[in-house]
Formats: sequence, C-alpha cells, structure tokens
Amino acid sequence: MGLGNAQQAAPRAAPPPRVAERDANVPVVIKVMAYKDGALVDQASVSGTWDGPLPATYRGTRSGKSWSWTADDPEMEIRHVKDVRFAKAGKKVSGVEEWAKDLGADRVVVFARSSRDVAIDQDEKEDEHAPGTLDKDDVGKGSGGKFDDEETKTGETGKAEGEAAKTGEQGGKEGGTEGATGTGDSNDVAEKEVTEFEESIGIDTSGDSEHNGADTAGSGDTDGGKKPGGKGRPGGDADGRTGEDTELGGTGPGGEQAKRDGDGEGSEDGGTGGSAGGSRAGKESGSEGGMVGGEGKEGDDGVTQGGGSLGLIAVPASLKHLVDIALILSNADFTGFGKKVAKESIEQLAKKGAKRFGRAGTESLEAAVRTQLASAARQEAAKATKQATKKMATDRRTAAAWAKATKEEKAAFLRKVYYEHVDQFYRAAEKAAKQMRKEAQAALKKTPRDAAAKARESAAATMEKAAEVKPVAGRLPQNHALAGKEFPVDQLPTKYRSKGLRFTDEGYPDFEPFAKDLGRGRKTVDIEYTGSRKADFDAANKAAKLDETPDKFTWHHVEGGKKMMLIPTDLHDAVKHTGGVAHYKHATGVGKYD
Repeated sequence: MGLGNAQQAAPRAAPPPRVAERDANVPVVIKVMAYKDGALVDQASVSGTWDGPLPATYRGTRSGKSWSWTADDPEMEIRHVKDVRFAKAGKKVSGVEEWAKDLGADRVVVFARSSRDVAIDQDEKEDEHAPGTLDKDDVGKGSGGKFDDEETKTGETGKAEGEAAKTGEQGGKEGGTEGATGTGDSNDVAEKEVTEFEESIGIDTSGDSEHNGADTAGSGDTDGGKKPGGKGRPGGDADGRTGEDTELGGTGPGGEQAKRDGDGEGSEDGGTGGSAGGSRAGKESGSEGGMVGGEGKEGDDGVTQGGGSLGLIAVPASLKHLVDIALILSNADFTGFGKKVAKESIEQLAKKGAKRFGRAGTESLEAAVRTQLASAARQEAAKATKQATKKMATDRRTAAAWAKATKEEKAAFLRKVYYEHVDQFYRAAEKAAKQMRKEAQAALKKTPRDAAAKARESAAATMEKAAEVKPVAGRLPQNHALAGKEFPVDQLPTKYRSKGLRFTDEGYPDFEPFAKDLGRGRKTVDIEYTGSRKADFDAANKAAKLDETPDKFTWHHVEGGKKMMLIPTDLHDAVKHTGGVAHYKHATGVGKYD
C-alpha cells in the first residue's frame, strides 16, 4: 500500500546544526510526494519536529542510483530532508531516497510546514503515540484541519512548480504569438485529473451543449469542425495564461496558499466558525427541502440557482434530501477557499500585473483571470465532491440511501453536488473581490496617490469583473473571452456583419436583434425544457402557434433554462456559445440532452 496513509509514520532526523532558536525543534507536518515519468505514484504525510527554516520545500531527482537535491531557500540545508526517516510498523526504517527508489520513482518533492499552520488529519492517524507523532493537544488547528492539497500541487513534467509557461513554444514575444495559448504545467496535471473526474460522473467535457455535435466553428475554435476557425486573436488566445504567475492563487507549493475552512464562508452547518453569508439548511430564501441558500419556492425542493421549479430532475427522490448533507460533509475541506484564492490572486495581480491595467490590457487579463479562476474552482470542487462521496458511504444519515442508489443515480447526484461546490466557490470569490475593491477605494480617499492601493483597486475590479462570468455545467461559457465585447465581424455570415453581434457581460451571445418576431413584439416563448431538443422545438412551436419550425431558422435555448428564441440557423451555427441547455444541466443534474 506504500505510504499513502502513513500518518503513523514519523520523520526522525539526526541532529543538524542549530539554526535560529525560533526554528529549532518546531513541531511540523511533512508531506512527501513521489513521481515517476510525471505521474504521482505515492505520497505520505508524517509528523515530528524540525531543526531548520520553515516553510521548506525540497526537490529530489534520481539518476541511476544517485539523487540530486535542490531547495527553494538557499538557507535550507539538504541534510535536513535527507535525514527524514519513515518508521512503518513491520518494516525497517527508511529514508526518503530509499522509500522513493523502492517505488521506482524518479522525482520527489518534500514539503515541511509548521503544524501551527498545517494540522494533520487526526481521523487518519492510526497510532496516537507512534514514535515522533504529535499528540492532539500539540497539533495547531491551522486553518483547514489537514495538510492543504492545493499547497502541495505540483506539475511533474520537467519544469519547476510555478515556472512560467511559454506563450506558444515558437513565439516568445511579449504578449505571445497570434493564436498561441500558454498554460502552467502544474495546472495541466490538475486539469487532466479534474477532466477525468468530470467524465467519470457523466459531464460533457466538450463544453458544447448547444450545438449537439454540429460541424460548426466559432471564434478561433481549436477543432474547427468542417469550417475553418479563423485566425487566432492578436496577442495570443485570451484563454492562455502568460507571464510569471501561471497558476492562480500562487506560483507553486512554496507560496502561502489558502488553508481550507479559513473563514467559514458558506453554510452555517458546515465548517468551523459558521457562516458569514450562508443560510441554515436551505430554509432562508429557499424551501425547507431545498439546498443551502436555495432559491426554491416553498415546498418544491428547489435548489441553489435552480430557479425553483426545475428541481433535481435527474436525482432520485431517495437522494434529493441528501444534497445538503453532502455539501455539509465536504464543507470542512472546501468552505472559504474561493475567498482565499480570490484575495491571494488579487494581491498577485496588484504586484505583478499593475503595468498591464490599461484598457486593452485589462480586457485580455480578465479572460485569463477568468480561466484560471474557473480552473481553481473546478479543481477544488472535484476534491470536495470526492471527499463527500467517501463520507456518504459511511455517514449514518446517508449510507443506506447511498448503498441502494444505482450508478446512474449516483452520477446525477454527484454532478449536482459538484456544480453546487463550484457555485459556492464563485460566490465567495466574488464577495471577496468586491470587499477588496471597496477597501482599496477607502484607502485611496485618504491617500489619493497611493500606488499600491490603486493597483489593488484595479486588480480587485478585474477579479470582480472576471467572476461575473461563471461556469455552467462544469464549463465556462464558450467564447467567454468575448464577454461584453463584439463577436469578430469577419467570422459572422456576411449578411449579419453590418449589424454585428455582441456578447453580454455574463458571456452569452445577444441574438435578440436577429430573432424572428413571434407577434405582438414577442421574441421569445416560455416552455418547460424536456431534455430533448426535438420535444423542446415542438413545445416552442406550439407556444408560438406555429405548425413547424420555419425554414432556415432554429430554436435557440436562451440562457437561464426557460425561454426559446427563433433565430437564423446559419447565425446560430456560426457563433459558438453556451445557452439554456447547459443551464438546464447545471440546475437539474441531467447528464445528457438529446
């Protein structure tokens, strides 16, 4: 089993030279992660005492039988990490290098953090008094109750954590080459894991719910379908992150990352300290059977963002009432993280991106921030949902119903829980950005020439604007980089170019100017979405008093999940977008829309 659950294992170190008294014999939690060919093969979290600077991060690389080590801080002595020992019951004491070699690993990353900042997970520690472990009274509460996975996120593809991604491997010019996309290696690994999780619970990772596989292409679409996607955007794809800060919320594991549950943002029933803005068990602004903070009407089991009558269509009745419990079960790991990520990212933007806050710079930066914010939300939501799944199987309130549920029912349930976690993350991030902007503005009133306050105000405003465009059914709206902007005219069918088409601030195309008049000035009809496009079209035609859909027109599912709009088919196909189908999936937990 390796050392994946080695909380009872204890690091023991030969006495190194003494350092400053404040760093001597400090209770620590050490996390060791072993990789082979870029993939994580095992990890261990152990506790003990430490003589040396903290926090500390070491990286070891094996070549044959030899290991070479580097440290983030030149003051760190390599002997510190080499002296760490694992003492597992029934096995000989081994060092980091021997342990990693036995696993066949070629790379190791070791993190040492003061237990005052990072508390070990007491539920996983098998032996309260294993040699070198910490008693409960000696373990600091930290902010999250365990070693933060986000803090130890690494990209094992040959580059150091947090290393800047190139803006298109061939270009290298400031601002990137046209059409180039840059992402951080560490984020690539995490994104792959999240995508695999999403696919495992039946989420459409293509992000194109509206076109139903149609061979159409939008602005710079990477696949292109059967039509060319057009040239890349000047300055590089706005979805690609450039520069030093390639990962939102920090530049690798050495930074001061968010500790989970730090501020109790969210449900009052979940997390330490309660809620700054959450409601209790969905009773406030939602039905008693609804979600925390739900918008359901009395008695309809409405859910957060569900619009009341949509409900949890894909979730079986036996599991509906458990969604709240699942969120509460995972809140200890998730609550407050959106706030923490937003605050730290704003500080980074203020420090590193102030010179880019011209009008054009802000617009391109918004899309980059938006992409990375969504990535962070999805990664943390996936972790929290997985954690909830484990607890659902054993919690007395959920175990029986969970055991009886089918695979498909569980998948629908987990989709809804996952989406709710993403929504919680965004609510916290948006609130934090607004608060930081107000604080910066207050500082500027006192000191108008305060450059740092101006940078924070601009950074917070950028974050606030970026957070307006939120993921729906696990994905940001297609062409979200165009939020509040005009769709590229040269990519519109010729007959629509003179009028042009604009995307809303929330990231959706405004088709209304092109919509067919349905009489009495109406451009939309209201229907109940069915999960079938054909059935929706039939219902829309009936509502519009049409015998059939007019030639060369198609019914567009308007974002929000209730309305239909009749627009030219060629325009609908030319503009890649997200709309009502994705919103319906998000609100109901439905996986497919035929």
